[in-house]
Amino acid sequence: MFINGSKEWIGKNAHTFLLIRTALEKKLLSLEFEYFYGGIISKRSVYESHIQMLGSYFTKVFVDFLFKDKKYILSPEYTFRVYEYLNRNNLLNKENKIFYSQEMMRNESLLDIEEGKTFSFWQIGYEIFGQDDTLLSIDSISTLYKCLQELPLDDLYFRITDKRIFKSLCKQYSIDDMLEVSALMDVCNEDGDSFYSRYIKEGGNPVFAEKLRYLMKLSSEGRLTFDILKDTLNGKTALEAIESLEEIYNALGKVCGQQSIVLVPYMPKTWDAYTTFIYDARVPGYEKAIAGGGNLFIDPTNPNCTHSGVGIGVTRIAEYLIARGLDIESRESAS
Repeated sequence: MFINGSKEWIGKNAHTFLLIRTALEKKLLSLEFEYFYGGIISKRSVYESHIQMLGSYFTKVFVDFLFKDKKYILSPEYTFRVYEYLNRNNLLNKENKIFYSQEMMRNESLLDIEEGKTFSFWQIGYEIFGQDDTLLSIDSISTLYKCLQELPLDDLYFRITDKRIFKSLCKQYSIDDMLEVSALMDVCNEDGDSFYSRYIKEGGNPVFAEKLRYLMKLSSEGRLTFDILKDTLNGKTALEAIESLEEIYNALGKVCGQQSIVLVPYMPKTWDAYTTFIYDARVPGYEKAIAGGGNLFIDPTNPNCTHSGVGIGVTRIAEYLIARGLDIESRESAS
């Protein structure tokens, strides 16, 4: 490959990549999403002004360059680009459904690249702005299901959670280092036993570690339920989160079947911007999520800033379909 961490395709494989992009773009247009194009160049300030939400780690993935003595970055994602554009043009005071289709670039570590991450990748994503957090969540994940139905993704399933569940668990056991716990969960690939062992060795609270391991284990075995969460957690915030998540679960179940939904206690993310609902989409035999997103509340002074965003990994989906010889053209012909 030309640069470690980037993809090169030609012929049939490149055609598959293009067909995935086209199918997803057409579907979002048919669902009455507006298309936003903003190019690959971004100002650092778009992200630095929200660093308290993104987490300080996110600045490490920036690809910097100078142009006429001014500092710019290559766009690492588009959620905040869309928000910044709407805010700058006074377009936030209405409900919006916007999608983008764009190549992104991130300065991933060599270790992450060796483990399958890409330096450059194509992502299609959308942002839905609204008022009611639960209804917004249902619309967001239902839209993702409709989009991915355009592709030959057998045994597709969704993992869902609410960030308030994890925050409430941490508060219950007086855990202040939530970001560190989340990062360790990510390093351990969300394996409860591995997390427990490493967290204890690092001096973590053993009671908290055991409780989180218990919930993670139940989730991995498909046995985590809303009743178990209600029995495990206490407090008004936790109960509200569980009830909201159960409403989303029931609504999504009517769309894709409840057997396709996995309840999890928490999903570690590179950034820390999500506030409530978090989800991803996966297929068996492929260890990375092919899509993921959640709800954000960027500006506390503006109630219209509540929105749900998702990124669909076109590069990852292409990688998955190409490796398995799955034909997207037959799906298009059938539809």
